[in-house]
Amino acid sequence: AFKAKFCSSTEALLHGDLHTGSIMAEAGKTMVIDPEFAFYGPMGFDIGALLANLLLAYFASDGLAGDREAQRAWLLDTIAGVWTGFKGRFVSLWTDAVKTKGRAGDLCRAAFVEHGARTLEAQQHTYMQRLLADSLGFAGCKMIRRIVGIAHVADMEEIADDGVRAKCERRAVGLARRMVTGDFGSVE
Repeated sequence: AFKAKFCSSTEALLHGDLHTGSIMAEAGKTMVIDPEFAFYGPMGFDIGALLANLLLAYFASDGLAGDREAQRAWLLDTIAGVWTGFKGRFVSLWTDAVKTKGRAGDLCRAAFVEHGARTLEAQQHTYMQRLLADSLGFAGCKMIRRIVGIAHVADMEEIADDGVRAKCERRAVGLARRMVTGDFGSVE
C-alpha cells in the first residue's frame, strides 16, 4: 500500500530526504536544507522520514555507551512534538484558509465547509488520523529499509557489539513492522 501511495500520490511538494541533519533550527526560525530529492508525493512521506530518523536513534541508544536516559526522553518528546506541532500548524492554516478565503481547498469537499465548523473539524480529524497513519507507515518502511537495506544507520553502526546491535535492530524492525501494518493500537 505504501509503495502505491509513494508512486501515485501527489498531495504535496516534499523534501524527499527529511532527517535531523537537514533541519536547521533556532528560536522562532526553522530552515530545511538539501532539497535535491524534492518531489511531489504523499504528505506522510516527509513526516515519516523524520520520525524514522528519530526512532532509529532511540532504538540505537540502548546499544551505545553511557547513560542515555536523557537522550531517549528527548527523542520521545521530539517525536511527539514533531507530530503535534505539525498537526496544530497544519489544521490552523487549513481552518484559516476556509475562514478567510471561504473555500475548502483540495483537502475536503466544499459541502463539508458549508455545514459549519463542526463538520470541518470532523473532516480535519479524519484527514489528520489518516495522515498520521500514513506517516507512521512510511516511517516503518524507512526504518526497515535503513536496517536491512544497503544504506545503514550511523547510530546503529556505532554499536560495536554485533549481538547488542542485532537486538537493537530487532526491536526497531519489530516496531516498524507494526507501523507498516497499522498494528499499533491508537495512533495518538
